[in-house]
Amino acid sequence: MPADAPRVDAGGLGYSLRRYYVDAFYLRHVASLADDSLVLDLGGYRAGGRGQFHLTRSRCRAIAVNLAAKHPVDVLGDARALPCRTAAFDAVVCSEVLEHVAEPCVVLGEVHRVLKPRGRLLASVPFLHQIHGEPHDFGRYTDAYWRRVLEASGFEVVALERQGLVWSVVTDLLRAHASSRLSGGGARRRAARGALRWGLFAWAKRLAVRLDDRALASGDASAMKFTTGFGIVAAKA
Repeated sequence: MPADAPRVDAGGLGYSLRRYYVDAFYLRHVASLADDSLVLDLGGYRAGGRGQFHLTRSRCRAIAVNLAAKHPVDVLGDARALPCRTAAFDAVVCSEVLEHVAEPCVVLGEVHRVLKPRGRLLASVPFLHQIHGEPHDFGRYTDAYWRRVLEASGFEVVALERQGLVWSVVTDLLRAHASSRLSGGGARRRAARGALRWGLFAWAKRLAVRLDDRALASGDASAMKFTTGFGIVAAKA
């Protein structure tokens, strides 16, 4: 495993396999960008931290734009009408954002506008994952949907990765439910959280990743009908 690869058992109950796959995706693809690339972090914050991935620790120059100002941002703005120049950025990072907009095509059109020719979109979107950020969690779409809307928005799809298969989905749903049921409370609940955090779920997450890797390598069509979400690499055509 590369030195900068995320740890699957980091964070216990609070660290999902969904987050693990997203971290691994960005660590891998941001590292492939040219040094000093100007990157728009759509929905990000100036600190640049998400799980085990921190855009500000890369070799890129990051500009964070966000609709909310609860954390420091570089640009306060709406992804549906970005306050940015046309053809200004080498890449756009859009991490777990598109499910929170009612019209993803509008946002993708804006991303296409602000990218330089052949600029890269690096995006991640959940699929079989719990509702979060309600009431602003609007959509779970298949890879076929994302390919269609990306191409309609003027992108060439370079890669559309399934992030975890059936075992990761099952493990994550159980982890999320256990975390919710055991939140708060007294000493007994804290002890239960500790046992699940460092025992059962740390083991289960490692096992789920191994089983899904094996299913992917063997071409298990049944296992591949399930995924936590998708990692998207697209180029401005």
